[in-house]
Amino acid sequence: MLAVLVPLVMVPLLAQPVMPPHRIIRRPPPPTVSGGLSYNPGAPATPPAEETKDPTLSPEWQKLMPGITHRLPEAFFLRNQIRARLLTGVDAGALELVRRANRLAPGSKDGLYLETYLRIFLEGDPILHERRVDDVRVSFLRFFEAFKYGDMEQALILFNSLPVSHSDRFQVSLILGHHLLRYGVLDQSYQYFRRALNLLETIHSQFFELRGTDKRDHYHFTLLCMAEIQLKSGQHRTAFGLLRWLDNGRLLAAVDPLPCTWDQILERKCPEQVASFPSESSPWYAHEPEMLAFHRALLAWSRGWSEGPKAFEAFLKAHPQTMWADAVRAHLDWMKSNPNP
Repeated sequence: MLAVLVPLVMVPLLAQPVMPPHRIIRRPPPPTVSGGLSYNPGAPATPPAEETKDPTLSPEWQKLMPGITHRLPEAFFLRNQIRARLLTGVDAGALELVRRANRLAPGSKDGLYLETYLRIFLEGDPILHERRVDDVRVSFLRFFEAFKYGDMEQALILFNSLPVSHSDRFQVSLILGHHLLRYGVLDQSYQYFRRALNLLETIHSQFFELRGTDKRDHYHFTLLCMAEIQLKSGQHRTAFGLLRWLDNGRLLAAVDPLPCTWDQILERKCPEQVASFPSESSPWYAHEPEMLAFHRALLAWSRGWSEGPKAFEAFLKAHPQTMWADAVRAHLDWMKSNPNP
């Protein structure tokens, strides 16, 4: 019986033409019918309706969305647009966009976080007590709110618990310390600069995006700000002691002496000379001529005790309306009473 079945099975298989292995014949897909159950093949064809693009979307995004089949979900798209707008600032238009996105996707934790973040900066009263924000980023919201409403002690506690890298923590410490120093909040500003200095001295090897010369300039800026705070607080000897540490910045520059990044080297844009510090080109002094002049006076004092009176007298002459005029005059009187370190 088996001998009879084998020829019967093999004959139809052998009768089929054998196709070359490199050719693949695909059956064309069946024609599709659009319109569902209401489709009428005898009706005249109507052109598809042209998609109306959202006027609130930026032209760059509209170019990436040629048709409705390629369009991202509206709520997701709006949240990305809001993040892009946050790079240039916080405004009421961004808050309206995120509320629109949350109406489209009310269950989005990302949308709720963005709305709470914007409300913290745009509305006058604290808002975190209104609702529970169940998100791992809620520690950032609490920190922003404490910082905005002047609870600097609580903001400093919350800052230490933020889930950020050492490099980011260093940069944020400098930004917050600089911000507080500008508004005369000396004690809290000093705490942020101390944290930045500790990170730079102990974990600077993990700051991969900073060159050695950049680390040196950040080190100098941090020490100058700390000396400025001590001088304005009446701690004149402590201020001079901090200035004696400025030479340690050479060690940071020696670790990676190139004054440019790899991208600048590949693009042949590496500067031939390192700009002197401090200078107007530094982002810390771009709009702070008074701070720049004060730090130059501190540097002159660090090079020699006798250079201090002349440098700070020149500072008062250049900035007679400074809010720290009394502190500088008190420092000049102190140096006259203490002619030696």
